[in-house]
Amino acid sequence: MAKEILIKCVCGNEAAYAVDATGVKCKYCRRPIIPADYVEAESVPEIDRNRQIALLNVLSKTNPGQAEVVMALGLFYLANKAYQFAVQRFEEVINIDPTNADAYYYQGIAMLGGKKAFSNLRTTIDSIEQHLQSALAFNPKGIYYYFWAYLRYDHHSRKGYRVSPDYKQLLMQAKQYGVTASEVNNLYKALGVARPEVL
Repeated sequence: MAKEILIKCVCGNEAAYAVDATGVKCKYCRRPIIPADYVEAESVPEIDRNRQIALLNVLSKTNPGQAEVVMALGLFYLANKAYQFAVQRFEEVINIDPTNADAYYYQGIAMLGGKKAFSNLRTTIDSIEQHLQSALAFNPKGIYYYFWAYLRYDHHSRKGYRVSPDYKQLLMQAKQYGVTASEVNNLYKALGVARPEVL
C-alpha cells in the first residue's frame, strides 16, 4: 500500500493522499496535484502550475525520497517548458527509483529542450536513446519505441547516419507494442514540435 502524505493544493485545502504512479487529484477542487502524466500536468493553468510547483518543492524537502512528488515536479516543469529544471527532477526520480520507466522517457523529452531532434547535438540524442533503452528494459511501451523512431528519423536519417535499428524498424516495434494515436499526439505536444509527415 502506498504511503499517505499530507499534500496541499493551490485551492488552499490540505489532505492526506496515498501517492502512487496513477496520480492524485485534490479531494476538494479535483485539480491534478500529483499528475499521472504530461497531459494532466499541462491541463493545469500555468499560474496554478507555478503555485503547485512551489508547494511540491516544500513537500519534497519534508518528504525526501518520495519519487511521485519529484516526478510531479518534473511534469509541471516540463509543461512550463522549464526544460533544465524538468531534466533535473527526472534525474532525481531515476536516482530514487531506477526502474521508473516514465522518468527516463520524460527526461528524454525535456533534454530536447523544445527543439526538433535534428537541431540537437548527436551527444544529446545518444544520451536520450540510452534513456529510452533503459525505459524499454523496465517497461516496453509502444510510445517509447515511437519516440526512439522519431529520434532516429529526425536526427539520424535526415543527417544521413546509418544506424540499426532504423526508424522504420522502431515504428514497427511501436505498433507491435500498441502505441495509440493519442499517445503520439501527446508526445508531440510535450516535445513542442510538429510531427514529421513520414511518421
